[in-house]
Amino acid sequence: MSLSRRSLSLGLALIGGLALLATAPSGRATEPLKQVKLSDEMIQRFVKAQGEMNPILEKLPAPDSGAPVDPKIKASLEAIAKKHGFANLAGFDDVALSVSAVMAGLDPASGTFTEPKQVIQNEIERLNADTSVPADRKKAMLDELAEALKQAQPIAFPENIELVKKHVKEIEKVLG
Repeated sequence: MSLSRRSLSLGLALIGGLALLATAPSGRATEPLKQVKLSDEMIQRFVKAQGEMNPILEKLPAPDSGAPVDPKIKASLEAIAKKHGFANLAGFDDVALSVSAVMAGLDPASGTFTEPKQVIQNEIERLNADTSVPADRKKAMLDELAEALKQAQPIAFPENIELVKKHVKEIEKVLG
């Protein structure tokens, strides 16, 4: 199976961005992100909110920078989440995690799904076999994938897979 590196990268990037937002300005982690059972309506609200959030999310510091998130940016994201029917930004983040976890495992060509841990493990194996990647870059990429592997969770709600597949085109548009 040939999963798209783009899908994996999108999933990892979104999850990394959400992890940054889940950190309070003090640096202490707030409630951890969790998977939720999705509905058509939730995915539609997610797509609309994500589309509005994208220009603001570009202003976020890199997740590994250690820089705090500007409270104005977080307030703007919170307002957009509420505008689209989420109780708060954490509720939006849980939906985003649930969507991203499925998206990272979808093969765009075949539409088949592979669990997140296996997707990451497959990418680690592919990268280890790739002799065209410079050693320092390969090490950094492998470190990032190893961290993602530690955090990867199985899909908690298998019915989310079919719902995300149903909306995959809309989701891809807002995720890049």
